[in-house]
Amino acid sequence: MKHHHLQTPVDQAQLAELTAGDSVTLSGRVFTCRPLTYDRVLDPDGGQEVRTQLKQLTAQTVFHCGPLVRRISDGFEMVAMVPMPSWLAGLERIKEAVDRLELKVIIGKGALAGLGELCKESRCVHLVCAGNYNEYAAKVIEVIDQRWPELGLPESMWIIDVKEFGPFIVDTDMNGNSLYRGIDEDFKADAAALLEELGIELE
Repeated sequence: MKHHHLQTPVDQAQLAELTAGDSVTLSGRVFTCRPLTYDRVLDPDGGQEVRTQLKQLTAQTVFHCGPLVRRISDGFEMVAMVPMPSWLAGLERIKEAVDRLELKVIIGKGALAGLGELCKESRCVHLVCAGNYNEYAAKVIEVIDQRWPELGLPESMWIIDVKEFGPFIVDTDMNGNSLYRGIDEDFKADAAALLEELGIELE
């Protein structure tokens, strides 16, 4: 397992070096997204302003999470960032966002069917969380903007500037290799070998 540090805008050559199972931290612009926020940002008309803003900021990383945010005198402060399973957003939403926003990094948790094909076709990676919620929040150096506040603090889109954000683990790399799939295949192979050794046959 190797460790990589990414800086936005993400260098495609560096992204190609990531392999399923590697650890990652990143610095630069990140935005949060939950299902309702995806619907807003992908709306053909209503989301245009935010899509333009994200591209101008080179925010190429989406973090599937519901942040705990505290109001302070001059804005907002991240208290904790609670990861959301990527499958809650759905493969179709994620694929459209990757294509329209030119995303390079998707962060979430849990397995998602079809993710390998998406990462291979769109030349992006999917990372899963390996740290704790407060640690992620502590790496936020600035809250740049809050979009769609009427959705509530956790459901809003938060555009943030981060430094040494992470740690994360590469779940699916640009070649479509999946950490979850590899673990599952290894487990099945080990289980089959053990059953054969014990002389047990399953119907």
